[in-house]
Amino acid sequence: MSVSLQAGQVVQGIVSGLDVNGNPTQAVLSNLTFNIVDATVATGVLDTTTPNAIDVTGVGLGTSGSGSTQITFTATATDPDGAVNTVSGSATITVSAVGPAQQTVSLGIVWGTPSAPSSAKFGQVGLRPASGQPLPRK
Repeated sequence: MSVSLQAGQVVQGIVSGLDVNGNPTQAVLSNLTFNIVDATVATGVLDTTTPNAIDVTGVGLGTSGSGSTQITFTATATDPDGAVNTVSGSATITVSAVGPAQQTVSLGIVWGTPSAPSSAKFGQVGLRPASGQPLPRK
């Protein structure tokens, strides 16, 4: 399981118990803790309003410049049958740098939809060529 985000973005992850095949279980988790290996790539906090949630903030490319770090998490899982186990997991966090603001270097134009042609024709309503002479009628 991995997540990608840009520096400054926040993403929430919900930790859940998994069985041996990687399928979610009905275990109740408690005592959730986590560790992000490189805090120059990402930081995190436990979300106190959402159960088993960790809010991760992208920081930057980190000391290695790769923009990649690991998050590990551990919790006590109590299964519906009463079995209690300490379980853990991990994921990769990849952070990309936000580029500099783009400066305006040219202009563009967006055209609307053309309207119906006008009924006026040259030679009507007093239109004259640049010479000032009336246009011949067709």
